[in-house]
Amino acid sequence: MIRSSKKHFIQIVENNDTTQDELKQARKQKFEKRVNESIGLRKILEMIYAHDSVVVGHNLFQDLVFIWSQFFGQLPPTLREFCEVVAETFPTYHPTARKVS
Repeated sequence: MIRSSKKHFIQIVENNDTTQDELKQARKQKFEKRVNESIGLRKILEMIYAHDSVVVGHNLFQDLVFIWSQFFGQLPPTLREFCEVVAETFPTYHPTARKVS
């Protein structure tokens, strides 16, 4: 028997090669879909970078921190360094007029 867990139930099915292959294939497809979605976002970021596009958003600073940590590398140790590296990477990025310390 093979058990397949979902959020709200457990399914028990007969254990045979076909069933195992179907489960493996479904897991592989789900994984590949998630990888392709991530690659797609990375391509969008590269296009923004390559074309010096302006990005406007609500709470965009939080988004930049997340995007940087997930797609570009480790976050710099200080806010000032982060603002500098983002401004170098995205020339159209201008932090607010407030002093960054």
